[in-house]
Amino acid sequence: MKLSQLFCCAVFAAMGASASAAVPGHAYTLDFNDRSTACGAQPCDGIPQTYGDVAGVVDLSYTAPWTGNYVPWSTSPISGGFLAPSFVHSSGASGVSIYIEALRPGASVTLHHFDMLTTGGRHSLDLIVSDLQGKLLYSRRAYIGSYDDPTFSTIEGFDPEITVLGGLRLWWSGGGMSVGIDNIAFEVSPVPEPSTYLMLMAGLLAIGAAARRRKA
Repeated sequence: MKLSQLFCCAVFAAMGASASAAVPGHAYTLDFNDRSTACGAQPCDGIPQTYGDVAGVVDLSYTAPWTGNYVPWSTSPISGGFLAPSFVHSSGASGVSIYIEALRPGASVTLHHFDMLTTGGRHSLDLIVSDLQGKLLYSRRAYIGSYDDPTFSTIEGFDPEITVLGGLRLWWSGGGMSVGIDNIAFEVSPVPEPSTYLMLMAGLLAIGAAARRRKA
C-alpha cells in the first residue's frame, strides 16, 4: 500500500478515536435556592423527588433514614436555600442521600463539585460518594464553621472529580439542621454513537491490513 493510502487510514482511525473522546456531556448544577419554582403553588417543606430531573437524561432522588423520603428544605442566609438532614444519629446511620442516575444505558455521571454550608458553630461531617451498587469511591471527614462565633456562616467547597458508569450516591451526615448541601455540579456523558466506533474500527483494520501487505 502506498504511503499516502496508509496515511489516510491513520487519519480515518484518528478521527474515530477523537470523535469518541469528544462526545459532549450535559453539565448541570443542582441548587436549592428557588423553592417556589420546585413546589409550584403548593407549599413544601421537603424536597420534591422530581427536583433536578431531566427527562430521558438523569433522575435524582433524595432519602433520609427515619423519615423515609422526606428531606427538609432549609432557608439559609448564605445562598438562599440548601438541603439539610432531618435527623442525625451518633452512630452515623442517618444523614441524607442524593442519588444521581443516568437514564441512558452506558452513560456515565461525573461529580465535579458541591458546597457544604453551615449557618453557625463548628461541625464535623462525614462525606461519602459511592456507585449505585454501594462501592465506595470517595470518603472524607470534614470540619466546617467556627467555635468562636456561633453565628458565623461558612461555605466549604469539595471537588471529588469522580466519574462512574450509570450513576452515583452522595451521602453526608453531621451537623443536624445547621449543615446542608448546595451547588452540586455534575455532568452526564452520553454513550458514543455506534458510527463512531465503526469509524475507529474501520481505520484500525485498514492500518492492520496495510501493515500485513508491507511485510508480504
